[in-house]
Amino acid sequence: MSTESSLRESLATKLTTINHHGDVIRSLKSSHAPKSEIEEAVKPLKAPELEKAEIESELKAALSGESNGSNSFNGMSRETFRQAVVNTLERRLFYIPSFKIYKGVADEKTGTCYRVDHLLKDHCKDKLEKDLAISSEKAAELKHILAVLDDLSAEQLGAKIKEYGIVAPDTKNPLSDRYPFNLMFATSIGPCMSSGAVAKCYGTELGTK
Repeated sequence: MSTESSLRESLATKLTTINHHGDVIRSLKSSHAPKSEIEEAVKPLKAPELEKAEIESELKAALSGESNGSNSFNGMSRETFRQAVVNTLERRLFYIPSFKIYKGVADEKTGTCYRVDHLLKDHCKDKLEKDLAISSEKAAELKHILAVLDDLSAEQLGAKIKEYGIVAPDTKNPLSDRYPFNLMFATSIGPCMSSGAVAKCYGTELGTK
C-alpha cells in the first residue's frame, strides 16, 4: 500500500504534467491554432487527469485512516477524542495548564482572543488533510510542528503564526503579537453589590477597597 509521502510525490508529479499540457494548450489557443491541433493537444491530458483523481482518492483514504485509527469512538481515534475533549475544556476555561497561559493572540480589529497554539495546530491539520497538493517535505514539516507543539516557546509560536500567514479564523483579520493571558480578574463578593468588596481571583489579596 502506498504511503502518504509517496502519494503526495506522485500527485505532485501528475500536477506538473497537467500544468505542462495546460501551458501547451493555452499557447495554441492564444496563437489561434487550428481546432484540430488543439483537440490533439487535449488528448494526452485526459490520462493524467484520471490518474490525478485516483491518487487524490487514495491520499484522502490514507489521511482518513491515519486520523481515525483502529481504536475509534464515533469515527475518532482514542487520542483524537481525548484531544477534542481537552481542547473544549481549555477553550471554555474549565482549566488552563499553567505553561500555556502566555500563548495568546488577538484579532487586531475586533479584539477577540485566541489560543496561539490552537491556531497553529488547526492550520497544520487543515493543510495536511485538505491541501492534497502540498509537497511531502511540507507535509513532514507540518507533522513535525504538531509533534513538538507543546514544547515550542511563545516566541517560536508567534514566529510560526507570522511565517504561515495565519489570520483570525472568524474574520480573517490579522492577528496581534502574542501576549499573556490575564488570569487575575476582579469579581464582586459580599452580601450586596454596593458593599464594594472585591476579590482578585487567583490572586493573593482578598479585601475591600
